[in-house]
Amino acid sequence: MKITISKLLDAATLDQEVLPKIQPLVTHINQSTDQFARALNGQITLQDNIKSTLKASVTIPHDTLTSVNLNTNADLEGVVILQSTKMITGFYWELGSEKGSINVKIKTDDSTASNLKLLAFLK
Repeated sequence: MKITISKLLDAATLDQEVLPKIQPLVTHINQSTDQFARALNGQITLQDNIKSTLKASVTIPHDTLTSVNLNTNADLEGVVILQSTKMITGFYWELGSEKGSINVKIKTDDSTASNLKLLAFLK
């Protein structure tokens, strides 16, 4: 089944005496329907919906604590690997000495560096 954004509730088709009383409801229904349909169509992004910052490309050597600047002043909640060029067998992160930075250590299956995409969740 293909999901399409159908015509939303048209306020002009409603009783004009009732409309002023239910206009906030009509607006809410239309916005919710539009957002839900867009999410189902794959038009939802992490940046728009989760307080986070993405570090698109950083090379981390095997078994070496490496500083990574995330370019944010927000407090960090957690860090996950979204993508890696190598099989990761171990992952460790800690807050860095400066705000917005972290220290990362990875272990790879072949003991070489890996290029990572990191997602940091913010408070």
